[in-house]
This record gives sequence, structure tokens and C-alpha cells, in this order.
Amino acid sequence: MKYLFSFFILLFSVQLYSQSDSIEYLDASERIINNKNEATYYRKISLLASDTANKLLEVTQYWMDRRLYMHGICLNNQNLSKKGTFTFYYKNGSKESEGTYFSVPEKGVNSIRNGKWGTWYPSGQPMCEWFYKISDTYKSSEKNLINFWDSTGVQLVKGGEGEYYYRCHNHACSIS
Repeated sequence: MKYLFSFFILLFSVQLYSQSDSIEYLDASERIINNKNEATYYRKISLLASDTANKLLEVTQYWMDRRLYMHGICLNNQNLSKKGTFTFYYKNGSKESEGTYFSVPEKGVNSIRNGKWGTWYPSGQPMCEWFYKISDTYKSSEKNLINFWDSTGVQLVKGGEGEYYYRCHNHACSIS
């Protein structure tokens, strides 16, 4: 009888653990899809172990070949509002970007970039550092370029002063 009771306790705890993790498949635009074969990414969502109130979720997103794409903490709400530090990775494993998100859903504030953000080239060399300041309305954030390096490592913007030109996502991005 003692062993039977232990078995049911073990079975119940395994069932509870499995209910706290979920997997979602996403297309290239990061929209949830049902067909795993058409997915670009998959996302694992788990209750944050240190959060006893179950208000925070640990979200880890992977390329379909199981390489890490993104990791961060979200609020346990319908929108998965990003809160705190998020890190994104290139497919080669190098860090692509890292920074902090701010969310207060009860005030309509969801996943707004805040504070210092860094971006890197696929080679791992730094590309730029931005500083995001949340607007007074809490609906958006304005960004200011702090530092920028070209792909050879030459710093073109330092402390917000300088000029740069960079081709990003098939269009030119520039500041002077």
C-alpha cells in the first residue's frame, strides 16, 4: 500500500510538471501556427520556478534545428508581455541583441524597450548600443544611438557623436 501511494504521488507530480511547460510552433513572423513542418521556430514556455505566484513565465525560443534563438521572462498573461532582460541569438549561436523590456499590462504597457540595448554582428563583434527611454505616455520609447562600430570594428559613433550608415533588412539605416 505504501508503494502504491508513492507511485500515485510520483505520477501526480510528473503530471503537474508537464502541465507547466508548453511548446508552440511559430512561423518566420513569430505567429503561432499548428503545422510543425512549416515552423521557423518553436517556443518553450515554463512557469518560472522562483515565482511562487505564477505570474512570470520563462520563455525560450529555438530555431527548428534546436539552436537557441531567444530567452527571457514574460508575464503570465494573454500577450506574453516581455519583462526584464531578453537575449536574442543568430543561427550561428552568436549573440544578436540584448536588452530590457518594460511591461505593466494593467496600464496598457506591454513589451516596451527600456534602457541600454546592445547589438552584435554575426561574427560576435559589437555593432551598436542604443538607449531607450520610455515616453511620458508609456506607449512607446524613443531610442538614441550611443555607440556604433562598422563590421571591421572601427567605431563611427562614440557617445552619440559621429555618423553611420548601415544596411539593415533590405533598407538603409543612417544617422548623423
